[in-house]
Amino acid sequence: MSLTMPNKTKWQTPVDGISTEQKDDKETTETYLGPINQFEMNGGVNMQEWEKSWDLIKVNVDSGAIDNVCNKEIGKEFAVKETKMSKGKGYYMSASKHKIYNEGEKTIVGQNDMGLPAGMTFQVCDVKGPLGSVRRICEAGNRVVFDDYESFVENKTTGTRTPIEKVGGVYYLNLWVKKAETGIHAMTNCDTGFHWQGE
Repeated sequence: MSLTMPNKTKWQTPVDGISTEQKDDKETTETYLGPINQFEMNGGVNMQEWEKSWDLIKVNVDSGAIDNVCNKEIGKEFAVKETKMSKGKGYYMSASKHKIYNEGEKTIVGQNDMGLPAGMTFQVCDVKGPLGSVRRICEAGNRVVFDDYESFVENKTTGTRTPIEKVGGVYYLNLWVKKAETGIHAMTNCDTGFHWQGE
């Protein structure tokens, strides 16, 4: 659909950062492309509605971690599967020199803060909270940027950036998963967002 409308306003070249109107009585043709959708903060996601059906997993992004790790309770609706490491009684060594045994692995899938598909594969062990290994995130085809202005994980194939937030000197990646009663844990492909971390 095309409309012909009188065009009364043109903008002159800005002078000192200020644009001024230039009057013109000529007509111009405009093409209707469709309705404008108003976007909300956080990539168009209504956070209040989202939080009713999604749980937030705050993954501590750590450049010194060897693996992505979490405990059994994180993303508990996702199955833990045995691995060579868990069958062989493999373990990690804590900073306090205690053995932390590997209990298997789970892949947690959901969305990032922008509502794009995202997921990570975690080694399951007795730790307080989820830890994201920069090494594993990079091995999965991403780059990680820590910066005072903007930190993010960028998928090298798609260029999509997932923000990392800094809270009290700690960097977190937000992974939202459907609550158990409304869960849809059948995502198998993440062509947008950051790809499966640590696979």
